[in-house]
Amino acid sequence: MVRPGVTEAEVWEALKDLTDPEIPTLTLVDLGVIREVEVGEKIVVRFTPTFLGCPAVDRMKQDIEERLSRFGPVEVVIDYAHPWTPERLSERGKLMLSLAGFALPDDLGAEVEEEAPAACPHCGSRATTLINRFGPTACRALGYCNDCRQPFEIFKVV
Repeated sequence: MVRPGVTEAEVWEALKDLTDPEIPTLTLVDLGVIREVEVGEKIVVRFTPTFLGCPAVDRMKQDIEERLSRFGPVEVVIDYAHPWTPERLSERGKLMLSLAGFALPDDLGAEVEEEAPAACPHCGSRATTLINRFGPTACRALGYCNDCRQPFEIFKVV
């Protein structure tokens, strides 16, 4: 049974600084993968990974369960019915990605394009090129800035 008096706001507060295992400067809340929290007989967290085959899902699920276990029983429900998109990122999440050297496609609903797939997160230049549609994970692509000559990763629509 959940500890008496625990509120949804308390649960969200407990989750607010839980970081993504692949990008530790980004929280799961800012990433937008935690969709919903319910407090009842147990705490239910609805979680949508950034893509279907995300290798970090088990780790994130475990981190959420461990973080909330002090309140009582926790169930993390992986929700594939509502796919994650970059639009779910908070403004802080977008900023933290940029500071970590990641970019977002300009049109978040569009496929990453070969030419100028995103503004360079290092210098802001529009003179960028897609190097590879396949980055280190399925949710990222690789870009290159022709002005500052820095490579960068692009979060993409999957």
